[in-house]
Amino acid sequence: MTTIYDVAARAGVSPSSVSAVINGKTKQVSAATRRRVLESIEALGYRPNRVARQLITGRFDTIAVCHERGVRKIFSIEHEFIAGIGDSAGDDGFSVLITPAVPNVDFSHEIGSLSSRGVDGAVIIGPIPLKKQVTSLIEDCGVPVVCMDSYPAFSKTSTVDRDNVASMKPEIQNLISQGHSRIIYVGPPPVYQCFADRMQAFCEVMQDNDLPVDENAVRIVDCERASSLFMEILSRDVRPTAIVCADVPHGIAAWESAKSMGMRIPEDISLLAGEALPLNHPSSREVKQITTPRYEIGKTAVDVLKKIIAGELTPPVTIRLASETILPFPSPTI
Repeated sequence: MTTIYDVAARAGVSPSSVSAVINGKTKQVSAATRRRVLESIEALGYRPNRVARQLITGRFDTIAVCHERGVRKIFSIEHEFIAGIGDSAGDDGFSVLITPAVPNVDFSHEIGSLSSRGVDGAVIIGPIPLKKQVTSLIEDCGVPVVCMDSYPAFSKTSTVDRDNVASMKPEIQNLISQGHSRIIYVGPPPVYQCFADRMQAFCEVMQDNDLPVDENAVRIVDCERASSLFMEILSRDVRPTAIVCADVPHGIAAWESAKSMGMRIPEDISLLAGEALPLNHPSSREVKQITTPRYEIGKTAVDVLKKIIAGELTPPVTIRLASETILPFPSPTI
């Protein structure tokens, strides 16, 4: 049976170089060495025994990716996260095992079964529910975990996310600097940390500018009732001149309500969305939006996880990435 030593001898390189090529650690070998090793593997018909390697090293070279949604939504909505995860994993020869929640199976089950799946660690694509049951399972799941989320209370689990507070504050302040004083925030219940952070940013900026933060300024409503709320708000004799929307559904609902009433954006009403709106929706051309660096978050999450697995970092590691705004609107005359 052909061994790694046979491949090394034929290629004229060390066994460690062959191992680096086999495990995808392309940074450790030159392009010429990699080419000779691959030619020797092909010529000799060598097939690495991953099971034997796992028994020797105790490593699986596999990272799990968990998500509360199903496979279709992972690749249709979160594909940029997946691209970043895959690129980082591939740089060091890790395989990626996607373990999405399946119908009629609680997300907690996916987390609780990680230690039995033959993985070295896991990345959880957020947002994660702010439930003690879920956060405790993540902390005690038995493998290193990096959450692509901004939950601040983990003691062992690392997090990588955009900085929701720091990204929202300048844009809300910008509305005030343009002359807006009747500004309201509309978002879903803060069942995820990102929603809590965006609402916190709004409240802090308003308070810093001595503007009211009360039940009229902060409106919490689920997606199904958002449109009716916006129609009611925009029909008032004294209505807001700017609306800050926490997420995509509320941003679209605000735009559709304003348009249905014949309003111009931003001349009649300024809209700010806390997330990027779909490019194929007409609202994306008129609403100012704060983007989430999805590829960078996915890649950074796995970069951190690999270092934790290798013992180069001690969790919890907390990283917050900067966001960008798109489609700035001109300053309206108020």
